[in-house]
Amino acid sequence: MFRKRLRSIFSFVFLLFCLSGCSIVSSKSTVGTPVQEDLSGQFDGVWEGDSGICYIKYSGEGRLQIANVEWQDDKFRLKIMEGILTQCGDRKFVNFPDPETSGENRTDYIFAYYSFVGDNLLAVWMPKINVFEKAVSDGEIRGKVIEGKYSTSVQIDESEESLCRFIQSRNTEELFDLEEPLVYRRIKKLEQSEEEENPTGHSSHSLAPRRDVKK
Repeated sequence: MFRKRLRSIFSFVFLLFCLSGCSIVSSKSTVGTPVQEDLSGQFDGVWEGDSGICYIKYSGEGRLQIANVEWQDDKFRLKIMEGILTQCGDRKFVNFPDPETSGENRTDYIFAYYSFVGDNLLAVWMPKINVFEKAVSDGEIRGKVIEGKYSTSVQIDESEESLCRFIQSRNTEELFDLEEPLVYRRIKKLEQSEEEENPTGHSSHSLAPRRDVKK
């Protein structure tokens, strides 16, 4: 299911990312436009969910760097991927490139609605498959519905603006499964050290966990 696919993104189990039999909503464009404000205070830190722990660092212009370490093939391996934060009206979304539907000339995105609860809780909600499936079938948005033996996937073929207009025309609870959020808790903030010159002459930044986060 899409829940498993989204969990795999946050936990970086890329093999799970590509499991067959997943029902998802994907789009050829992100939802809305990339955020421009500095969101490092909200995102930077070590986050824990029921799928594990990851580091998140906001790198500017709506980009997130997300990393964790996995034990694989008798060694530790660093997994890193990038998310894109966008805004559509007053709603905010996180978008991840979907390697299962992306090709050389196309990048599809899995998207989800997110919101913070206080400083250290992040809730993420996935789209309702049946609602977007009906919207495509009824011609409200362009795209295609792919019926599998055990799953249904929806690929939306709209621009950022058109997809945003459709989302703004509906209530959040109509489009996203608000009853089953994925919840992540920040257990440490990241502190950026003073700039240090590296041998190449460019400034570098080291990240260190802070231990003063209120839980």
